[in-house]
Amino acid sequence: MKETIDSKILWSEASKTGLVLGGVSILYTLISSMMGGAESGLVAGVLFALGTLLWIIKFAACLFLMRFFMLRLCLQYDGVTSRTVYGYGIRIALLSALVYSAYILADAILMNPEAIDQVFEQVSGYMDLNTQAVLEQFRQNYPTYMFFGNFIYCFLFGAVLSRLYSRELPPQPNPNNADPQ
Repeated sequence: MKETIDSKILWSEASKTGLVLGGVSILYTLISSMMGGAESGLVAGVLFALGTLLWIIKFAACLFLMRFFMLRLCLQYDGVTSRTVYGYGIRIALLSALVYSAYILADAILMNPEAIDQVFEQVSGYMDLNTQAVLEQFRQNYPTYMFFGNFIYCFLFGAVLSRLYSRELPPQPNPNNADPQ
């Protein structure tokens, strides 16, 4: 007999799943940052194509894993409804967005602050002094903006995905294949 679902189980399962989905996005970010970038030429084109292919693979993996874990919850526990699955998906979206956004923040502040400095230095060369002053104020809070912007984006994407997937879960028995007994 299967265990009945409750809030504690939902949070426990969602925390594991959130780590997995956040980990997939972190892995994508690490691999794409290791690929670096070439200025121009054939190498730049190949790196762009590989980066695009890598993003498509990450996106498809996240879609597949989200549905897989939601379906697994339905099959593992009793008492799972569409509403339960949606709540589980929201928890996954919240936790995976938190994990990935925390990594982005740590990367910007601790691991690779030079990359942000380089971007701001390149951009500021094309601006007048007043705009540069505003840009400098923005630069000081940029990691915080990155964290919240990424968190909101990832959470909303996961929430929409949860809503779409929860409509078809838990799987309903097919009335055409119902056993007459």
